[in-house]
Parts: sequence; structure tokens; C-alpha cells
Amino acid sequence: MTEPLPPTAPAAAAAEPAAGAQTMRAVEIRGGFGLDHLALAERPEPRPGHRQALVRVRAASLNYRDLLMAEGRYNPKQKLPLVPCSDGAGEVVAVGPGT
Repeated sequence: MTEPLPPTAPAAAAAEPAAGAQTMRAVEIRGGFGLDHLALAERPEPRPGHRQALVRVRAASLNYRDLLMAEGRYNPKQKLPLVPCSDGAGEVVAVGPGT
């Protein structure tokens, strides 16, 4: 079993959460590809747009595709920071207009 990633400062490329704003945590690839570039980040909580839903993730599985993404072998042209998670489950906490 691996140890959890230590908290780090938000990525320079990611928007800083406004004071008092709702935030969420995400493990993201930043600064280059490779498992050593995975970091825990705090991001502003998104708001669902038209015909979108906001899901609070309660469980995620990391697949071989996610490993390839982290290593930069799936699509090395992906823009960073990037959250490598292709499967998840949770609860819908908000819906946007048109849903």
C-alpha cells in the first residue's frame, strides 16, 4: 500500500480559489509527465453549465489508461495540469440549466 500524497500549493497554471470560495482536491499531473509529477492540488469547485451535472466523486478506479496518461504515453500532447481519472462514481450534487 502506498502512502497518500502530501498536500502541495496549487499549480501555477491552475486558478487560485478566491477567498471563501468552495474548493475541491484533485490529484493532477503538472510540470511534466511521469509518476513523480503527480501532486495533490486544491481547485475552485466547478459550477455545472448547460445540460451538465456536478458529481461529488466518492470512489475512483485508476486504470492502465490512467497510468499511460501519467507517463505521457497515451497522448503526450495533452495540456497540463491534467487529472488522470477515467472512471469514477459518486453523487450528483448540482445540475445546470436545461437538465
